[in-house]
Amino acid sequence: KVLRRQTGGEILPFGLILDAAFTSIPEAALHHGLSAQILKLFTISAPLKVLRQNILARIPDKYNNEETIGQVTCHILVLHKTLDEVVPVEMGRRVYRAALDAKHEGQTITMFENNTVHKNNVTHHVDGSSQFAYLAAISSLLDQTEPVHPPVLDPKAKPPTTVSGLNP
Repeated sequence: KVLRRQTGGEILPFGLILDAAFTSIPEAALHHGLSAQILKLFTISAPLKVLRQNILARIPDKYNNEETIGQVTCHILVLHKTLDEVVPVEMGRRVYRAALDAKHEGQTITMFENNTVHKNNVTHHVDGSSQFAYLAAISSLLDQTEPVHPPVLDPKAKPPTTVSGLNP
């Protein structure tokens, strides 16, 4: 939606790559840093559990990937490290399953899991342990698929702009 809104619908994406996809902001808060430690305290008793649910319900969730992934009509590749310490791999799997449940005609939906650790540090994207495996997964997606969006059939219509290297 964002790409179409910003370009007036002229650029059609070939694919969407999600790296360590989280399901929603409130759920991610349960697993991340200090917020996870604080929210864990609210599981001691039933009244505190109710308070915890109320706190989580009040967290704005503009980025609920599990709910909105079905609106994506281009190809989807979900990348996730199975030993991720920041975003649990199960979140990525749930986003992937939600995408499969809403799969559009011609769409390819793939999940690639790499058995490495993701810590919340600067080496996340530059460690050699996953860099080449991720590039191979992306290359495979590009090699095996055709664009989902059909070509413009009206000869008078302006064809969609393509991003070099993404839309053949």
